[in-house]
Amino acid sequence: QKVSNAMILLQEWLAHANKMSFRLQSLMDEKKERCHRMPSPQELGTFVSDRIISNRTFFLQTLQAIRDSEDRVAFFRQLKELAHKLGHPCLRLHVLQGILGLDESYDRDTVVAVLDLAYDLVVQMDTQNANANAAEGAKN
Repeated sequence: QKVSNAMILLQEWLAHANKMSFRLQSLMDEKKERCHRMPSPQELGTFVSDRIISNRTFFLQTLQAIRDSEDRVAFFRQLKELAHKLGHPCLRLHVLQGILGLDESYDRDTVVAVLDLAYDLVVQMDTQNANANAAEGAKN
């Protein structure tokens, strides 16, 4: 459900992104409310160009793949890969924080570390379960 809610947020943003005034206001709001700083010239350039639209479209498409994941290993692997690709986003970081149930005190590096740990734990649990099932099957 959290991934679907995040997708709705991004879809709504992208629906208005063709207006330059919307993108600039969005940049100012995000930096002030979520990052507590003014945008850098590089960030301003990203929002003025269409790069922000392609970044968020890719993020949305990745969230769709995550939502449709068949198993928890794929789910966490894709989240982990997505987090590692983040530069210094505000909205995308906020979305990942929401999916993970983390508040805004968790910065990008912490979110990446949380996802690395979650992925490693899920892989380890699945490996142990597979080994236990194989051992049980060998007994029979």
